[in-house]
Amino acid sequence: MFYIIEDKFDTNEIIEFPNTFIGKSKTILLLRFEPQLELAQVINLPPDSSAEIPGFGAGTIARAYELGGINLLFKVVSQLMNGLTIDRYIRATPETFRQLIASGKITLQDCNPRITDCSDNLEQIVRQSNTFETIRQRLNIPNYMASFKTAIVEAESNLDTNISVPEIISLANFVEELEPDSISVN
Repeated sequence: MFYIIEDKFDTNEIIEFPNTFIGKSKTILLLRFEPQLELAQVINLPPDSSAEIPGFGAGTIARAYELGGINLLFKVVSQLMNGLTIDRYIRATPETFRQLIASGKITLQDCNPRITDCSDNLEQIVRQSNTFETIRQRLNIPNYMASFKTAIVEAESNLDTNISVPEIISLANFVEELEPDSISVN
């Protein structure tokens, strides 16, 4: 199963729902879950990656999203990944992540621009890897899953996704059972 997780970003623009998910993409992640192989993989797709955009010509992954939303993004990523079928997506705004962090039920590492270059892809991958490991560890804390479910339900209004809450919980249960070396971030 492959999923796209995308974070929308524009610090100077306040957008109200339902138009929250229109704009430029800051982060695009491709998640691969292989239960039979006991494997989870996170692939960071830099938004500025060159791509051939069907109907538009040469561009970037981010530009494909701007031009055609999630459907065109699916086509471009599938094309870049040799015909890979993407099953699901989650689109979130920075507000979604702020809400999850404020709930205390999830910890996400944020970039401090005074210490590091926040646009550096390698630094971003390290932060993402640490975030996924923290989530995996927390899922193993007794009674954490109940608060994780609550956090997801509370954040649901700030998400655009074709994944149901039960599916998200099922994926969390799958990740909870994985050994640390079964999760890779590239």
